[in-house]
Amino acid sequence: MIHVSKEPIMKDSKRLEELAAKWLDGTITETEKMMFSKWYHQKMHEPLPILETFASSEEEIRDRMLAQIKASMKSTSPSSKNHKPYLQWAAAITTLLLVSLGLGYYLQLDRTDKINVSKSLSAIQAGRNKATLMLGNGQSVSLSDQQMGIVIGDEIKYTDGTAVLVARSLPPQLQLKTPKGGTYQITLSDGTKVWLNAASSLKYPLHFQGKERIVELTGEAYFEVAKYQPDKKRPVMPFKVRTRNQLVEVLGTTFNINAYEDESDIKTTLVTGAVRVSNDTHISTGGKPYAVLLKPGHQAVLTPTGMQVQAVQTEQFTAWKDGYFYFEEANIYTVMKQFARWYNIDVQYEQMRADDSFVGKIPRTVNLSTALEALRTAGVNFELIGNRRLLVKAEEKKQITNL
Repeated sequence: MIHVSKEPIMKDSKRLEELAAKWLDGTITETEKMMFSKWYHQKMHEPLPILETFASSEEEIRDRMLAQIKASMKSTSPSSKNHKPYLQWAAAITTLLLVSLGLGYYLQLDRTDKINVSKSLSAIQAGRNKATLMLGNGQSVSLSDQQMGIVIGDEIKYTDGTAVLVARSLPPQLQLKTPKGGTYQITLSDGTKVWLNAASSLKYPLHFQGKERIVELTGEAYFEVAKYQPDKKRPVMPFKVRTRNQLVEVLGTTFNINAYEDESDIKTTLVTGAVRVSNDTHISTGGKPYAVLLKPGHQAVLTPTGMQVQAVQTEQFTAWKDGYFYFEEANIYTVMKQFARWYNIDVQYEQMRADDSFVGKIPRTVNLSTALEALRTAGVNFELIGNRRLLVKAEEKKQITNL
C-alpha cells in the first residue's frame, strides 16, 4: 500500500521519486525504465513512501501516471484517437507495464493488499507448439511440441530438418490442425509460410497443381505467400484461401485471416501487397456477390449482411503470431474468447457489461493467473469451477476519468 510520508525518505525512494517524475514528464530513458522495473520486483511487497510535494495520495499518483500513459498511447496509435472517455484499470495498468515500457516486461500486480491468485489458476499454463497432421485416410500424426513447425517438400520435415514422413507415401490432400492451447507453423510446397493460431485447421495439397493454389482455413492464420511459377512458360499461380463464405486471392503478400466458426464476422487484415476479398455467391449484398481490393493497413470484415472495409493498426490483428495478446477497446467477451482458445478453458459469465473496453498488450507466454490479474484490477473477478471451466463474475467497476 502506498502511503504519504512527511518524513525524509531513503536514498532508494528518492531515486524512485525522480524516476517516477521523469516517467510522468516523458523524459525517462529505457535504462531507467528497466531500473524502475527491477526496483518494483524487489520492493513490490513493501510500502512506498512519497513526499507530499510530489503527490498527496496514492490515487493522485495513479491518476497522473494513467494520464501520461493515455497521452503516450494517443501519440503512437492511430486508432486510439477514437477511445471512449473511460478506460478500465486493466487497460491502463497493462499499458503501463507493457506498452510504455516498450520491452514486453511484465510486472506482476499481486501486492499483499491485492486479491490472492489461486494456485489452480496459476497451474493453467499458456499454450505451446502443438498440432496434429491429418493424412486424409483416417490416420494422423501428433507433431512434436519441441518443434515450431513443418516444411512440405519431397518429404515432410520439421523446421530444424528432422524427418517426419516421406512425402511420396502420403495422399494428395493433407490437413494441419491445432487444438485449443496450440499453435504451429507450416511451409507449403511453394514456399508459402503459414502461422496457425489455436483451435484452427488448414487443408492444403501435398503439391500444388493446375492453374491456382488453393487452401482452406478454419480459425485464424497469418500468411506469407510466395510467388510461385512452376516453369518459365507458365504464369505465376495465384494463391487462394477459402474460408466460411469467403475467398481471398493473392499473388505474393502478407495478411491475416480470422475465420473462427464461433465468430459471426470474418476479418481479413492486409499487412503488405494486395489481396482481393470476395464473398461466396450465396452470401450477397443487394442480391449480388461482393468483392473488394484491399490496400496495406486495411481490413475487410465480412458480416452476415455484407462486407465492410476499414483502416486498422495491423499489429492488433497479427500480434498473436509474435507472441502477444493485443486488445484495442475490446469488450470482456472478446478478451475472454481469446483467453479461452489459448489457455484451453471454457468460459461462463454472470451478468456483464459489454460496453466496458480494455486496451493493452500481454505476452501469451504468461500463465492464466497472470493474464487475468489485469482484469481483476478492473473490477472483474473469476471463479474456477473444476479444472478448466472459468466463471467470470461481475463486480463494481473501477474507472479512470479521461483527464
